[in-house]
Amino acid sequence: MTNNIKRNKSRKSYPFLTIAFAILFVQTLHAAGKEMGREFIFQLAPPVEAAGKQAVIKAHRKELLPAYRVRVKRSRSVTGSPVRHRHPELSSQQLVVVAVDNQGQEIARVLIPDPRVIRVEISDPSGKLSSEIIYRTQVEFPVVIPDDPRISNFKIYQPRWTGTEFLLELIDDGKLSVANK
Repeated sequence: MTNNIKRNKSRKSYPFLTIAFAILFVQTLHAAGKEMGREFIFQLAPPVEAAGKQAVIKAHRKELLPAYRVRVKRSRSVTGSPVRHRHPELSSQQLVVVAVDNQGQEIARVLIPDPRVIRVEISDPSGKLSSEIIYRTQVEFPVVIPDDPRISNFKIYQPRWTGTEFLLELIDDGKLSVANK
């Protein structure tokens, strides 16, 4: 009997580990009830015939940007859903990603900052700063969309301001291959 008491006294107690495991268990249960999403990694790049051109193109909204092709590089399941904007407002420096089914019916729509945009400050010889926007010709970016097995295609749009309203110009659409589902 005294032997058992000595053994229990020689063992150290780690109550914080017990608490940590309890918190982890509660977080796992909480996450299990959350909505599942799917993170898609997209690549926007010029078509193969234009791939030899420079990597960065200076452009203004009045000029045409180079043609882009969209490709889904990979996807994975994630816990959570896309960010929901309370009052979504379009901007010419955003992209609209639309997930559609085989019949072209919209399943989800996500508004994201345009990953091609680089804002730079340039000084002239007198030291006066001016802002310029540069567009990368090839980018990869993630988008989280609700996990829905009906999604078969994506359409990526660029909002363009006409002076009175925004028009959505289709950049490209990409089929979702079986490997990316």
